[in-house]
Amino acid sequence: MTATQTRCTIELTFAQISGSALHYEHVLSSNLGLQQTLKLLADRSKLTEAEVRVLEYFARGADLRQIAATRQRSYTTIRNQFQAILEKTGCQSQTDLLRVLLGLSYLLTANSRGSA
Repeated sequence: MTATQTRCTIELTFAQISGSALHYEHVLSSNLGLQQTLKLLADRSKLTEAEVRVLEYFARGADLRQIAATRQRSYTTIRNQFQAILEKTGCQSQTDLLRVLLGLSYLLTANSRGSA
């Protein structure tokens, strides 16, 4: 899948979640929302610190090869960590995981704005 195809998939996924034309950057650009989402998923799914870092890079739009290069790990290591993330979160695919990330981040961000 190319970067353009991935971006389209992400935007379509977000549109399905939110029912609006907002782009996923608006949700995940809130560092607080992203950090809350990562903490919630890490706690609930019992993710390791390394898996949380992989998930954070993924949430920011990096693919597995980019994550491997950035984290100075082998592609196989990152792929195995990502597979563990999918299993622990109950997601079947990257798209499912992205849907969970976006949905949680959107809800947490909206909730914190509503309570402010």
